[in-house]
Amino acid sequence: MKILNFIEGFSWASSVNEDNNAKVSICGESFWISDCQPTLIEGQPAVKGKIANNLMDTDRHGLNYGEEVIFVSTQE
Repeated sequence: MKILNFIEGFSWASSVNEDNNAKVSICGESFWISDCQPTLIEGQPAVKGKIANNLMDTDRHGLNYGEEVIFVSTQE
């Protein structure tokens, strides 16, 4: 499982909305993370979810639709 904040080109990750979704931007591509649930990374609060879009820059960031990922929100 990849930690999005550590991927080269990571820009931001929103907080989780009322529908348990969040939006992330990596390498200039913004996409949704669905089924967001609280988790921990080395004891710190984080979010676990699934990539909810087909992505265009897969060759740059290595992420794919449906992949489970972890991230820390950087925006409220």
